[in-house]
Amino acid sequence: MKRLFISIIAAGAAITAFSDGQFCEVIQDNGVRKGLCTSILDRDEQRSAQLNESITSELCNTALYRNYIGYWKIQNDSLFLDSLLIHRKRGDELSKMELGSLYASLKTPSGYFVDWISDTIRIVSGKVVRYEHMLWHSTWETEEFVTVDKGIITGREAKYSKLINPRMHESDLLEIMKELDLGVIPNRIVLTLRYSGFDEEGQPTGLDISVRKGCGDSAIDERVVNAVDSAFMILKPFPIYYINGMYKTETWILPIAKRE
Repeated sequence: MKRLFISIIAAGAAITAFSDGQFCEVIQDNGVRKGLCTSILDRDEQRSAQLNESITSELCNTALYRNYIGYWKIQNDSLFLDSLLIHRKRGDELSKMELGSLYASLKTPSGYFVDWISDTIRIVSGKVVRYEHMLWHSTWETEEFVTVDKGIITGREAKYSKLINPRMHESDLLEIMKELDLGVIPNRIVLTLRYSGFDEEGQPTGLDISVRKGCGDSAIDERVVNAVDSAFMILKPFPIYYINGMYKTETWILPIAKRE
């Protein structure tokens, strides 16, 4: 596993800059290195079967299900395949594949012209704003949706996101809960929490709290809900994101232990 990552870095991939639930492809977008979150090679029906014959079906890394990393280029409003690292067999490092025989008819001085794709590809850059451990579902600071028609770039739309309020570290949240004066709680309580709205600056205007599991005494449940509501509106322990023009958050489950 360690040798795999070393080989990637040694080959100049700089993949850690584009880590996600899966490693991104790498693209030089008019000279700027970015991540590519579209499987372009899979769209090539004519050559994909031949390509797969060179790539092992044995998983090389849980963050690289496809067993290869493509290096791409956008230049003069055209899309090119520059090079390809593949996993040939179990235990091997990723190695560079010779593309000449497979893509000979597409070779140009700028790379191999990607004439087989007519679709919208997703190019990402900056930091991951909201991580999702699934394929390429994470949200990045900058995401560009680039329209391609038989290898020619015909349009581009950029979307921007940022983290407004970071998630509080779990240990800090536990300390806050210990210090809250919640009184006696005969049995464990579990709350569901979510910010209900935001002002123009992205600060929460309310907190929706529901009792997922009560302690058996509704008056105590209500007291705990009120205490948590007051504290959390001030401390803001949950993340707030600004994604494509909208403030967003997540739903959280908060268990509160029995207290005597």
